[in-house]
Amino acid sequence: MKSNYRILSVLLLLALLAGCAPGPQLPPDDHIVVLWHTFAGVEREALETISDQFNRANPWGIQLIIEYQEDIYTKVRAVAPEHRPDLVVIWSEDLHRYEAAGLLPATDALPRDVSLETADLLPMATALYSSTGALRGIPLGLATYLLYYNSDWLGGLGYDAANTDWNGLRRVACTSTDPLVGQVGLGIPPQPGVLLAILAAGEAPLVNEAGDYTFANPAGVAATTALHELLGSACGAIYPTPAASLLGLQNAHQSMLLESSLQRQTIQTALQEGRSFTLQIAPIPGPHGPGPTLWYGPGVIQLEGSATRREAARRALSWFLTPEAQTTWSNTTHYLPARASLITERLADPDLELVEVELLTLTLRAAERGYWRAWPLRTNATTCRAAFIQALLALGRNRLPDAVLEATLHSCTTGELP
Repeated sequence: MKSNYRILSVLLLLALLAGCAPGPQLPPDDHIVVLWHTFAGVEREALETISDQFNRANPWGIQLIIEYQEDIYTKVRAVAPEHRPDLVVIWSEDLHRYEAAGLLPATDALPRDVSLETADLLPMATALYSSTGALRGIPLGLATYLLYYNSDWLGGLGYDAANTDWNGLRRVACTSTDPLVGQVGLGIPPQPGVLLAILAAGEAPLVNEAGDYTFANPAGVAATTALHELLGSACGAIYPTPAASLLGLQNAHQSMLLESSLQRQTIQTALQEGRSFTLQIAPIPGPHGPGPTLWYGPGVIQLEGSATRREAARRALSWFLTPEAQTTWSNTTHYLPARASLITERLADPDLELVEVELLTLTLRAAERGYWRAWPLRTNATTCRAAFIQALLALGRNRLPDAVLEATLHSCTTGELP
């Protein structure tokens, strides 16, 4: 059931949109904060819950209103500052567009009294939403790509997740492959983030300081060549859909799966319906052992807009840093909290499943060692995403890795598919 605060807020918003003055029982305009998002499903549910929590708990009488909108960036640019939403949910790769268009406030995004909370952010979370040395938004949560594997099967083959490099991955994938009985070592879903994660694990610089793509470099070619050789040996397969790639692991016809950490609950649920075995996770191997992990996640930014609501918007934005908001988002959506203390706190739960313990430990270790990469800019463009999927499929068809990377780089740079 929605809270009375939400009903009140929606009524006020409808009145404002209709050009009517709010009644005396409604909060004044400078205590209304509007947030636009593009989410459906559990993400929308999480935002609504966080909004309810804020509206009940904040001491300033601020009302946070959550609205679904399509094509937010275009709409924001088309209206005058006083008619913009106060906050918007974006992906980190879009931050530069808002900044370049002058849509972000010139001052710090957050009040000074939340400095301890911002210091608690994991470094990969800070990197995703920082620009010119300043934190420009609040990450809602984090996700990365992982290697899920059947440890009962691979343990007997001597798989050592803590030290395995490309050669070790190919060896164990080929050893667990048997075409006669339909077994394959590594399953790969057709997702653009998969190839980006492989490039990051291969220690390939993805972009330079100017934000230009650089993944078609020697390190990128080496990482792509390692994948090409594994696929060419029929020790791995790129499936037509993510569900198809999961099915092989579920039925114990596939020893490993490369997937997002967001899918861990789906994978564990599927395994309960299939063959019983111990599921574990590991970073994607690189040239010398486990490679750097690639991190991504949505965040909330404040726009340069209504001067009367500027301080209220800053207060509402800071709420997304609180343990309440971070925990609600994580529990509902399966993103990891962006704050280190919340990761440590969750690790203290004695009832956590093995995969969850491994993921939380991996997160802290990556942060402590600085062995991670942030999702690069502009890769959410439709053409670029399509190019990464085409590149995966081309590698499966035995196309040369350097040519595949060059074609992908061209598409992401020019916006033209080959």
